[in-house]
Amino acid sequence: MALTRQELRNFVREYFDLDITELPDSLVDIFLNDGFRRAKRATPRWPFYEFAGSFTTTPEVGAYQISGVDLTLLSVDRVVGENFDLRWVDPSTAESAWLPEEETSAKPFLFSIWGGAIRLWPKPNAAYDIYVRGYKQAKWASDAGAIPDIPEEFHELIGAWGISRAAAQQDDPTGSELHRQAFYEGLTELKRQYVNAGPAPVVMNSHRTTSELPGRVRWPWER
Repeated sequence: MALTRQELRNFVREYFDLDITELPDSLVDIFLNDGFRRAKRATPRWPFYEFAGSFTTTPEVGAYQISGVDLTLLSVDRVVGENFDLRWVDPSTAESAWLPEEETSAKPFLFSIWGGAIRLWPKPNAAYDIYVRGYKQAKWASDAGAIPDIPEEFHELIGAWGISRAAAQQDDPTGSELHRQAFYEGLTELKRQYVNAGPAPVVMNSHRTTSELPGRVRWPWER
């Protein structure tokens, strides 16, 4: 069941039978936010944070702000042209090959990331559709009705971490360690479920065989 920030606050306080004056929202929020950050950073490859977007190049313009593709985009893993992957290149290497005063425009085949921008090399000579795959930045609004930007299976784990932190604050080291262990055990299980699971087998003619490709976001031309 999905839990809002206020429901998670209540979840923590009810465990100790404390009211808001004894365990204020401001303190509980610190504990819950810590649990949320730990959960989302447990792996850089949570599939529910996958992102696929695109932009169209402008002739003679080489750099495109990542925020212009999507404001929530945290990291870029892959950049694809209209019919092939662009290869990553270190910015300094590319700059050595294409000096600003000498750079000619053409169909780009390399990219680099610098200063919050995707830099295409060489700079495009026409309008090309560029597709970007990466991972978005998860955020959790501070209002009481906000639901954590993470699947609901993680919500009680975040609450468990909040209880662990609050128990330490209440001088209950045993309770703190118990809920700390519950948090990490649950997180390990969810990583196994979301990240470590292999592709589902494909059943053909009553024989089981392994699918060649894992499930993934499809590019527009693959649909």
